[in-house]
This record gives sequence, C-alpha cells and structure tokens, in this order.
Amino acid sequence: MKQLDYVIDGNRYTVEVLSVAEKNAEVMVNGKTYSVEIPGASPASTTPASTAPVSTNPVSTTPSTPAPTETVSRNPGQPEDQGNQIYSPMPGTIASVAVEEGQAVKRGETLLILEAMKMENEVPAVRDGTVKKIHVARGTEVGAGTLLVELQ
Repeated sequence: MKQLDYVIDGNRYTVEVLSVAEKNAEVMVNGKTYSVEIPGASPASTTPASTAPVSTNPVSTTPSTPAPTETVSRNPGQPEDQGNQIYSPMPGTIASVAVEEGQAVKRGETLLILEAMKMENEVPAVRDGTVKKIHVARGTEVGAGTLLVELQ
C-alpha cells in the first residue's frame, strides 16, 4: 500500500502500511509485521491516510516528533536507501547471528537477533542480496545506528 520513511531519535524506520480496517492496521516496520490500533480513527475508516499517528513498538512518537504519516529527513550519516548497509535500530546486545558472509538472503529474512530492553528483536534484510560483511558477533554491545551487516 503505502511506504513511509522517517527518523526518530537518530534511528531510521521504514513503515509499510499493509492494510487498514476500522481502528486497526497491519504495518511492517523495518521488515517486521505488527498489528496496531489507530487512536481516534473512526470505525468506518478504511484508508491508511488517517490523521492519527500509528502507534507500535519499537516506533513511537512524541509531541516533538512528526507523525509517521509524513516523510522526514533521513540521518545524513546513512545511505539514502540503506539498501547495502543494515544499522542497529536501537542500542542492545547481539544475541545471535543467523547468517554467514557469502550467504544469499531474501528481503525480510532475519540476519541477527538484537536483545534490547529484555526483548529479542529480529533485524531483517532490507532487500534480496548476499551477505558481504558481518560487523558484529554474538555478545557484541551496539549503539543505535551501529553498522551491523553489509549486503552486496
């Protein structure tokens, strides 16, 4: 349906609105699917163009952060499409690495698991490709925006 890109606290998020029905929507955030509630949406709403922001974890908005219905400028330190480089969306510890250098991957396939706030977060491939370089190992502590994996 509609794809949105924005940065919150220096972290880049790509949100694809998959479907909207009444007060609920199904969205994909950086390759992971979530069912979310749309606060303030009318029960008859069936389009993703809601005036209320979509709320989900790990993406949230604050009064000083634009709603995800608009495109905001990307972090200047990251490539425009982020297609070859996968960055950590948040600080945490690498719980496991699911791929090896030279391995072919498909868009959405889990590359590694990032443990943050006692939750395991899958970090997916943002496109089809081959793993060129893995920059982290199990147990590595990373900050938000740390380069994790490069694809080719």
